[in-house]
Amino acid sequence: MNSVDVVVLNDMHPMDFPGAATIALNHAKYISKNLKVEFWHTSNVRGTPYESERLRIRSFYRNSRVDEFVTRFMSTRIFNEFFPSLLFFQIFISIMVLRPKVVWVNQIGVRIPRTITLCLNLFRIRTIQTFHDFGVISPRKLYPADLIKTNKARLSASNVVNFLYSIRRRCLITIANLNFQNICVGKIQLDIYKGFGVKKVIQIPNGIGNCRCELDKNFKKVPNTVLFAGRAMGKGFESICHIVKMNSSWKLAAAGGPELNELGLKYLGFDQFRYLGFLNPAELFKQIHQSEIVAVLSECLDVYPTIGLEAFMHGSTPLTSPSTGIADLVKNSGCGIVYDEVNPIIDLNKLKVEIYQQPKFPIEQIELRTSGDKYYSILDSASPTTN
Repeated sequence: MNSVDVVVLNDMHPMDFPGAATIALNHAKYISKNLKVEFWHTSNVRGTPYESERLRIRSFYRNSRVDEFVTRFMSTRIFNEFFPSLLFFQIFISIMVLRPKVVWVNQIGVRIPRTITLCLNLFRIRTIQTFHDFGVISPRKLYPADLIKTNKARLSASNVVNFLYSIRRRCLITIANLNFQNICVGKIQLDIYKGFGVKKVIQIPNGIGNCRCELDKNFKKVPNTVLFAGRAMGKGFESICHIVKMNSSWKLAAAGGPELNELGLKYLGFDQFRYLGFLNPAELFKQIHQSEIVAVLSECLDVYPTIGLEAFMHGSTPLTSPSTGIADLVKNSGCGIVYDEVNPIIDLNKLKVEIYQQPKFPIEQIELRTSGDKYYSILDSASPTTN
């Protein structure tokens, strides 16, 4: 008899790298109300650096020096996606010993090879997988120009690189089709995955936890503030810098890697820019809650940016682009702003007046329980009744 119903597998812990990891951990906590759940992740620190009251968290040590050597030697991240490492065998053997009913795979491929789902299915352990990006389709970010009606023209094997990408894609789609259930979080993502032949795939938009910042009286809106959180490349950082520069009474705060600091000072200077560095989830939520506008101006096809959902939950306004998976949510709710790429000039003071005239966003659409109940149903149906 299985002692654990579900092992939730993710490359990293939210405290190391928030985003998909935060979503995975929150859902693991939610379904642990009815199922026996463990959350497994990798870490550069030995032992189990993070604990949770509601479920067991298990950490697998990653020797970063070995990984960096292998990556540098192979000159490609794709090697790590397919070929087993010591970390792979540690996780795989641990799963085989524990024999959970289901392994729920989330964001992997950077530290944990994607082939782990293949191995688990070969040993008759059921897997479901949530895709938080387009990683199965391409190892790089996808942009609107990459896709036409067939969803394939720009990704065809027209040269050596794309030919190798095509082989990689076929392998990963074959592996994905072994899963009991595949789950996309965004509508655009769902259509693209189906177009490339991923089967047994449905959409479950991410849900997030409720805002608790109001319990702290210091968490108040700071007038004329814009927040950007994420990577510089493909996420529209330069676009929001240009917008803020045209609005001298506004300031931009940026959370993420050091490249944001360099670019922010280049475009804005110290009087309009503040670099926050890397923030843990609690610190990031505070910044979201205190900002009037949260920039989600992705140039790439951003599946379903959590930062935009957090903006709604914390009473801030997302300023998003048509390329993001939340653009339809913003349009349909009448809350937030979809950036007009044809007319990029934005008067933030005028926009601020329009924002305060908007209705309150119906947060029940993005609450954790909305997606959590759907995941529980799938995981419960995936669990075999006998072993």
